[in-house]
Amino acid sequence: MPYPAITPGQAKNWWTRWNATESPDQIPPVPEPEIRGGDTDAVDWDDLCSNIARRLIEIYHENGGNTAKFEGHGSAFIHQSMPMHPALEDMEFWVWFAVAHGVKLIQLRHPPSKSEREGGRRIPLSAHFTLADRGRDIPFFRMWWRGEVSFQPDSESPYDLTAIGGHNDWRIMIFGRSPLRAQTLLHALLRLIREENAGAAQLERMGIEINKAAENVVVESLTDEQADDFVRRQWRKVISAQTA
Repeated sequence: MPYPAITPGQAKNWWTRWNATESPDQIPPVPEPEIRGGDTDAVDWDDLCSNIARRLIEIYHENGGNTAKFEGHGSAFIHQSMPMHPALEDMEFWVWFAVAHGVKLIQLRHPPSKSEREGGRRIPLSAHFTLADRGRDIPFFRMWWRGEVSFQPDSESPYDLTAIGGHNDWRIMIFGRSPLRAQTLLHALLRLIREENAGAAQLERMGIEINKAAENVVVESLTDEQADDFVRRQWRKVISAQTA
């Protein structure tokens, strides 16, 4: 089951060459990837990933550039589109995806800010193409993972939870909290966010409470009902602290 991979070092060298060009349109050639895995059941990764990136650009425009809506819808799309394959477990596959097929989307989704442009930067940060911050800044991996952990295979609407929460909620709180890698607990939190319309400050506090409470609970073994109860207890602590 072969697939391409590029190391973070290769990606950083590629980005450095791009950053040194006179125009952001002068994109250097993609580094030669390493082909990993076996030699059977081949997927045409170039065709698949270029089509996914192209469709994600369309989804971005269809949502008027609203990043929260884009990442919610984009996460469901990329998760549906990717095959079950060992490549998805290899972070250097996602580096290859970003460098080989992701430049246009990343330029659109993560352009330099006004102050960065005034400082002379013309291209997205290298973090969007490398494994800085454990790859959370690579949009393709971030959205696929969001679809993976929010997916409900037995539901009539299996991606019902995927669009809940904003980009920062997922990146800072959900990605950054180890207990929330337990899918049942994550789903309970997403349901609470939807029901309570929880704000950013409340979610930040929720993350702290969940981390503390999870030290004494095997969260991986919680049923749906138990996870809902667990999350509700932490929510009550947050509300109580606000009104104290």
